Amino acid sequence: SWQPIEYLGIVKGGHKSQDIFIVAINGKQSLLRKGQTKDSITLVNGTKKSLTLRYKNHQKRFERKQ
Repeated sequence: SWQPIEYLGIVKGGHKSQDIFIVAINGKQSLLRKGQTKDSITLVNGTKKSLTLRYKNHQKRFERKQ
């Protein structure tokens, strides 16, 4: 089962590969780039509207919190 996750926003880098995403995992904010892992959750892909995360070989999409 997935931990509570919220997508809070994005910090734009000079290139798309440098974008940093603000994600709250279990209430703790983390800054992740594409391919980085935190608490066994890997950021697969992200846009300004949504994120795709992988946890235990399952992928799930999260919409940005308004």
